[in-house]
Amino acid sequence: MKFISNYNMRTIALFMVISLASVVLRAQQDPQYSMHYLNGMAIHPGYAGSLGGVSANVLYRNQWTGLTGAPKTFSANAQMRYFKDQLGTGLVFFNDQIGVFSRNAVNVAQAYHVRLDELTVSFGLQASFQQFSGNLTSTKPIEAGDQAFATNVSKSILNFGSGVYAYSDKFWFGFSIPYFLKSKWSNGVESVDPYLTNHMFISGGGVLRAGAFQFKPAMLVKKSYQSPYSIEAGCTVYAFSKFGLGANYRFGDALEFIGEFQIDDNLRLAYGFERTVSNLQAFNNGTHEIMLRYHFNNGGKAVTSPRLF
Repeated sequence: MKFISNYNMRTIALFMVISLASVVLRAQQDPQYSMHYLNGMAIHPGYAGSLGGVSANVLYRNQWTGLTGAPKTFSANAQMRYFKDQLGTGLVFFNDQIGVFSRNAVNVAQAYHVRLDELTVSFGLQASFQQFSGNLTSTKPIEAGDQAFATNVSKSILNFGSGVYAYSDKFWFGFSIPYFLKSKWSNGVESVDPYLTNHMFISGGGVLRAGAFQFKPAMLVKKSYQSPYSIEAGCTVYAFSKFGLGANYRFGDALEFIGEFQIDDNLRLAYGFERTVSNLQAFNNGTHEIMLRYHFNNGGKAVTSPRLF
């Protein structure tokens, strides 16, 4: 199936490659985040309640700016800890758009936290409702009457996932599979099997203190069905737990620069910029990501020493 849109030919050629990679070749499908260690609910059901008290954040990611049809993601989540700090509940919403395709999801996670001396281990379960849609009628097929583009398509999916998250005030380690089930995408003409694949996430890191400064090395490994591993690692340096500057490298893909600022006792602002290092760098001007986190402790008071992950 071929089509021509209002994009220039250089952009459309790249968009077709991206679409094929994400849909036909079943590559990484979940939204990608630069600041995953500040946005743990996006990848770890066991993260729910790990911050203690009540917290919420909102995030916007504009990927590959300058490229028409490139991914854009809006995410919001909230979590709370209760019942003698043993239970945590998290709610996640995100909208992910690429080209004519859109995905909306609502995830509800429930976690049980077990305190082991200086370490807490959280076991999380997650249920997810997702709505996929494709605005195919906005394209202009070369072949008149091509039924693949005659109507828009949509599908609703219910999914489940789980994970374990171990943490203290100084380090964390998480393993999760947020979505267990695979799902076909069918528009009545062709079927891609599977359209939605399961993904595995492994993350870890820690905070090392040296006087007024803190150093936070971190890593993330991602794997999805029939796609190579995605590995990123980096380090952020903080001053007085208030200002943070960091750099991460996603191997073979992008170099990330991140800045954080604790505005007041409750509110943290973070900004990330990615520069592509793969062959896609000729087609985009980089990726921007911005996040706000608001946090209370159990008593409704400000946290005196904010968690850095």
